[in-house]
Amino acid sequence: MPANRHVVLNFADRRTGLTLQDVEATIGCPVDVVLPRSRAVPFSTNKGVPLLQDSTRDAATKGLRQLVERFSANWESRPHKKLHRRVVVQ
Repeated sequence: MPANRHVVLNFADRRTGLTLQDVEATIGCPVDVVLPRSRAVPFSTNKGVPLLQDSTRDAATKGLRQLVERFSANWESRPHKKLHRRVVVQ
């Protein structure tokens, strides 16, 4: 997969019926950022305050921050964990 592509899994939770490993096995590459289903997202929309500007400590906010950081100019130059391919045993 090209280095300039980012795979985001949105609305991820146990109720959807798909695990992270299922998604990665299906698309054949690792998921970079997981955005879980969260009540903070519709509340943010209803309040008219962007989720990243609100002071909530929520898993969806954390995932959004990770996604935004990937687009910062110095992201490639910073040390971060190597992406790895998960192997799914059938």
